[in-house]
Amino acid sequence: MKYPDFLCIGARKAGTTWLHENLAKQPAVYLPPVKEMHYLDHSHTWLFQRLFGRAAYLRNAREHLGKSLLAFRRGGSWQELKWAAKYCLMPRNDTWYQSLFSSEDRLCGEVCPGYARLGLDQVAAVAKRMPDTRIIYFMRDPLECAWSSAGAHFSKKGRGVGVMQENPEDVKRYLAKSSSVLHLSFARNLANWREHYPEEQILLSYFDDLKSNPRDVYKRVLRFIGLDDSDEFIPSDVVQKLGTKEGRRSREIPEDYAFFLAKLYVDSLEELNVLVDNEHARRWLADARAILDA
Repeated sequence: MKYPDFLCIGARKAGTTWLHENLAKQPAVYLPPVKEMHYLDHSHTWLFQRLFGRAAYLRNAREHLGKSLLAFRRGGSWQELKWAAKYCLMPRNDTWYQSLFSSEDRLCGEVCPGYARLGLDQVAAVAKRMPDTRIIYFMRDPLECAWSSAGAHFSKKGRGVGVMQENPEDVKRYLAKSSSVLHLSFARNLANWREHYPEEQILLSYFDDLKSNPRDVYKRVLRFIGLDDSDEFIPSDVVQKLGTKEGRRSREIPEDYAFFLAKLYVDSLEELNVLVDNEHARRWLADARAILDA
């Protein structure tokens, strides 16, 4: 059993699904079949919670078990069913978490954007257990991220309407939720992880680069986790797989919401530009300031 060799900690709507789907095709990499297992930020649960809890990560575990059971009845793999049952039903502790990465001959990793917002003490606990793990942090203009997340959230409500048809106060309430803001407080999150991991173990990647050249971003990730980035190891559809899962809702943000979001994130963007010297981060800050000035 082993802890993951690398973690992708976020940000949501910044390319993490793209990364998970492409790394899952690598022969030298093992990723759990379920993205976002949320162990490091939600460890202990009671059996009742695992069976009936409403949290998304618990529902996903039950859904995966149901699909695995159906696949097994149709001739699917016993090992896959066994993994799904363990993942869904067994007590969530360090031994359980390590057992989910039992591939000794491959690099193991987890992609979970929720880990970005861990507190300083939580990051310290992670670093104590897995000091050599490499950390991948995808970032995106927080205004775009927040608006894309709102689009996804309100489209899942099942009423057949999108974010633009929702009550503006409900939308702003969602955008200003502490959990939503923490996800995109890049300066705070990066400072917490840098406190316990050296900079050479943290890879920062920007959605702007992913949109313009996903192939290069993918090769950079492979080099960072210690794998060969030769063309033969690059999925043929690595560009197409960026597809539009993260980008399809990045329409221009309406003026009222843009102003609201700029007020929420301009201070964090100021702090981020103290921590990193990057053209994209500088532009995000300049754009937020311009929205507020206007």
